Amino acid sequence: RFIFGYNAMGEQLFHHPFFISENHSSTLPQSHKEAKSVGLAERERLLEVTHNLIDWIALSLITGVGSRTAANLLDKFGSPAACFNASITALEFAGIKREIIDQLKSIEPRLRAEEVLKKVEELGGSVLTLGDESYPSLLREMYDPPVVLYFKGNAEAALRRPTLAIVGSRRCSTYGRNVAEML
Repeated sequence: RFIFGYNAMGEQLFHHPFFISENHSSTLPQSHKEAKSVGLAERERLLEVTHNLIDWIALSLITGVGSRTAANLLDKFGSPAACFNASITALEFAGIKREIIDQLKSIEPRLRAEEVLKKVEELGGSVLTLGDESYPSLLREMYDPPVVLYFKGNAEAALRRPTLAIVGSRRCSTYGRNVAEML
C-alpha cells in the first residue's frame, strides 16, 4: 500500500510506501486515482501519517541514538515528533547529549528519512515502527527493540511465519557479512 501526499491544488507531493495494519487497510487509498478522489481532510490525515513515519525513521537515523536512547526519548517525550519539537532545555534536562540535540534540531535527519522512504519504495519494501500495532510482540518485549523494521515483500505474511532476523553492526566485519550471507 502507498501513501500519497497532495497540496491544496491537488498536485502530488510525494508517494511513499507505508506498512498498514489490517484494521486501517480499508480507510487508505489503494491507488493514485483513488487517492486523488479523497477529500482534503483525508489528505491531511494521510500527510500526518506520513510525517509520523518520517519522524520514526529520522529518529532511528540520528547518530548516537540507538534503541536505548530512542526508548529514553520516547519515554520522556511520548513520540518521535515530540522529541524533534522538544526545547533544547527539555532535551538537556532529559540527559540527552549535545551532539544528539543538535541533530534533533536539524532538518537533516528528516531529509535523510525521506530519502530512505524513497529507496524503500524503489525496492518494493515496507516499514514497520515500534509505534505500530503490528510490531512483533516478542520483539517489542526485548530490552532494546529496534525502533524501525524494514521489510521487502509482504510484511504481514512474513510476521505470521517463523522468522529469522539478522541484527548487526553498521560497520560489520568481513566474517560477520559472510556468515549473514550464508544464512
